[in-house]
Amino acid sequence: MKKCVHCDKPNSEGWFYCRSCGNKASEPMYTTQVVIRDSGWATAIRKDLVDFSTITMEDSIKSVQNNIMKENSKKWNERAKKAWKQGD
Repeated sequence: MKKCVHCDKPNSEGWFYCRSCGNKASEPMYTTQVVIRDSGWATAIRKDLVDFSTITMEDSIKSVQNNIMKENSKKWNERAKKAWKQGD
């Protein structure tokens, strides 16, 4: 049977706070994480898991345009194939 860690009274219903003493009835199951601050801002992601790179704005725009062109041509090719199949 579960007991309060402070007053050893039974806590059979599993209350978070002890009904007798009012303290937390059990030890925490986990600890809070420590956030390491880098230049005043909290780090939201692990830096070793992300590949950071620097590109110019022009290269970024060209890359986005190429991706859009590829997606659009793929869509139109699929639509053309579908139309040819329906025509048969």
